[in-house]
Order: sequence, then C-alpha cells, then structure tokens
Amino acid sequence: MRRASPRVLFAIVLAAGAARADHYRFEDGGTRLALSSRSPSAPGLRVEAASRGYPGLVPGDVILAAGGKPPASDAQLLAVLRDSQPAAVQLRVLRAGQPLALWIGAADYRRLVPPLPLPPAPPVGR
Repeated sequence: MRRASPRVLFAIVLAAGAARADHYRFEDGGTRLALSSRSPSAPGLRVEAASRGYPGLVPGDVILAAGGKPPASDAQLLAVLRDSQPAAVQLRVLRAGQPLALWIGAADYRRLVPPLPLPPAPPVGR
C-alpha cells in the first residue's frame, strides 16, 4: 500500500482546519471588532482587532464565555448578545494567559448584533 506524502497530509490537515475557521468583522463609524474561532481543541473566539477601549477587549484576547455560555462561533456569541438585550453581559476572557471578567453594556453590543430578519408577510387572500 502506498503512503501519502507528508506534503499531501499537511494540505489535508490545513484544509480541514480552514473549513472550521469562523470570522466576524464589524466596522461602524470608527468602531472596529474582528473575531475568529479557534480549533475545536482550543475553544473560544480570538479577538483579532478591536478599537481602542471597545468594550475593554484588546487584540489577542480569547472570549471563553458570554453570559455564562461558551461561544463556539461568532453566531453563537451574537445570539447570546441578542437574547440578553437590554441587559449587560459578562464576558469571560483570557488575556495573556490570565482569566478576566469584562462587562459589556447593551449600548456597546447593540451595534454588533444585526437585527433579526422580518417575519414573512401573511398570505394575501383572494
């Protein structure tokens, strides 16, 4: 039986890892936030970019939980924020290897959360 070359195996592993990547970018009036998911063995969302002071997050932070729930994707994080409105949400963050608790107010995260789509129009009677 023929063995696959290390180069082919590396490409397969790289492609499999890339398929799991999840990226979220938000920019509005000078406010910027970029998140990416990590590998399944390293849960959390990594902060790739954040405007200065944007709710206390800095590039390199890893969001481990929002509202007590670990976000596996940006969609899960946004769902927690959407469901929490108008309350503040606690983020558990790992910064430089140290755990940290941050609170993000509704005024800060409201801009991040896209509105839910409108429900379909009712059928028109004949």
